[in-house]
Amino acid sequence: GGLLTIPVYLQSEAQHSFYWVALAVPFVMLQGAFRAVPMAVQRFDLFNLMLGLGGVFQWAGSLLLVLIGKGLLEIALLTLAIRVLGALAAYWIAKSLFPDLSFKRIRRVRETVKKLVSFGGWLTVSQLVSPVTRYLDRVFVVSYQSLKMFTYYAVPYEAITKLGVIPLSLSSALFPAMSERDGTSRSSVHVLYIRTLNLMVLIMLPMSLVLALFSREILQFWLGGEFPAMSGTVFSILAIAAFVQAVGFVPVTALQAVGRPDIATKFYLAEIPLYVLLCLLLIPSYGIEGAAWAWLIRLAIIVPAILFAAHNVLKGGMTESRSIVRVIILNAFLSAGLLLVSIKPLAFGTLAGVIAVSMVFYVFVSWFYCLDEKDRSVIKRSFARHL
Repeated sequence: GGLLTIPVYLQSEAQHSFYWVALAVPFVMLQGAFRAVPMAVQRFDLFNLMLGLGGVFQWAGSLLLVLIGKGLLEIALLTLAIRVLGALAAYWIAKSLFPDLSFKRIRRVRETVKKLVSFGGWLTVSQLVSPVTRYLDRVFVVSYQSLKMFTYYAVPYEAITKLGVIPLSLSSALFPAMSERDGTSRSSVHVLYIRTLNLMVLIMLPMSLVLALFSREILQFWLGGEFPAMSGTVFSILAIAAFVQAVGFVPVTALQAVGRPDIATKFYLAEIPLYVLLCLLLIPSYGIEGAAWAWLIRLAIIVPAILFAAHNVLKGGMTESRSIVRVIILNAFLSAGLLLVSIKPLAFGTLAGVIAVSMVFYVFVSWFYCLDEKDRSVIKRSFARHL
């Protein structure tokens, strides 16, 4: 009632929904633990099946509830039900992969707990800090602005953060692969790290450029009304921030995979006071645009520091890094071309056609200029398996 300034007529529904969602937290934690089992043995088909079905049930079910006239409380109950079922499904998959898995025959407790505390302790701190940085800006927006302005911030924020599925997917596959290689050769870990970083920039940068340069046109086509004027700048800033954040996934995953989760977590802890300060300085004066700038500036400071730390830990050479330079050069040309297109207003259909042609050209040049023969062969084999 006080901190979030929720209108009085919505407070009862919000309070009861909060209680139901809180009940889901233990099941989310259980699901996370059991979901790590297929990830550890690189069964990403099962891992992605769980994620995909959970997402479909959550969003399709929420849409259905809204269409039949239900509200937030019913959606909260749906969320609880999906998390309970998700935890049971994750346990069943873990049991299928390891039939000997049992709570009745727990062995080597002291040794296991010692490993979990030394390694998992830092990861736990990281997971506790992550929601703070993820939602802190929205708390400040609601506190200093109105609920209406929060909507103009939350909608582009939620849309942009959905791009996180790409770095999350890459980092989920990267962690067990790097952990496996770290036991034999640190140099091979660095090569894999650079290749993943190259691929992340290659995929995410053009997407962020398109979203940033044509934010108002996208919002006009998608939502219309006041959203292009009110949320356009926010959408552009967050699109660039999403790219910076995606790049940051790679060094964080690499540090965790080689047994140094403490480094990334220390950066996360230092990030909180920085983020609070930025929010306090920018949101009261600049509103939702200030919140977007706070998110971007915070990432622009922390991510390069984590990249530098990962490079020092992995101790790799710069030979493999040349491919990233090529990716940056290609995207410099792409951004210049898109910037010229954005200067002159075009109909949305024409604009979409120009962007599509640009992306086809981008993929063609990337294939022959930015990827080496090993990259191309891996991609070909991957497509061959799924066609």
